[in-house]
This record gives sequence, structure tokens and C-alpha cells, in this order.
Amino acid sequence: MNIIINIFFFLSLNPYISFLKYNSDIQPISYIFGFCILVLIFNFKKIDTIDIFFAIFAIMTFFYINPNSTIYFSDGYSSANYGYHRRIAVIFAYIIFFLTRHYIKLINPNVIFISLLLNTFFVFLNMVNVELYNNIAQF
Repeated sequence: MNIIINIFFFLSLNPYISFLKYNSDIQPISYIFGFCILVLIFNFKKIDTIDIFFAIFAIMTFFYINPNSTIYFSDGYSSANYGYHRRIAVIFAYIIFFLTRHYIKLINPNVIFISLLLNTFFVFLNMVNVELYNNIAQF
């Protein structure tokens, strides 16, 4: 179980490392991994009010409809574009929150350190050589 949870955290902390590409910071492979872990090890005894409120919030944001979103988006408010990829992001945030909160003892600190190094490397690569970064990011 330790390996599976650490793979999930590595993939969720590094959204550009994915076998399936999606035009968002959230990649489907980490979402699928997290959902499978949540289904396999879900325990109702560990749920408390914070988990319930976050889950309700995630479900509500998935069904939220703003009738003025096209007006706000056309006026330049980029956050008014509330497409499905943004709605799924809140549900994925709940999965990350739940797994981190209840299984933090299983996370290997080296996974977080390697993720930090990879992210830092790619940020500096993007700042120094944008074309090379874009060529790497296409894979």
C-alpha cells in the first residue's frame, strides 16, 4: 500500500508526468490512481465533519452553474470560465485532501523531495529556454 500511495502523490505533485495528457494541471492518471485508492481503502470510521463538508463542497461545485459566466468571461474575468476541467479539479482536491490527511504517515519524504526537485528544474528550464521546455512538455 505504501508504494501505491507514494506513486499517487508523486503523480499528483508532478502533473506534467502523465501517460494521458489533459489540458489542465490535473492529469487523469493521478486522478484515476487516487480514486482507486480511495475506493479500495475507504473507511467510514475515519470520516469526520471536515471530510463531509469538503465532499459536499466538491459535489456542489461540480453542479454549480453561473448564468452570467459568459458575460464575465468576455469582460476579461478569466476565473469566470468554469469548464468541466475546473469542476473536476475540486473533486480531485478532495481526494488529495482525504488521502493526505488520513495516510500522511505512509508518504515517503523522498517522494516529496524528488517532486520538489523536478518542479524546480522544470521551472528554471522554462525560464531559461522556453523552446526546449515546450519540446519536452509535448511528450
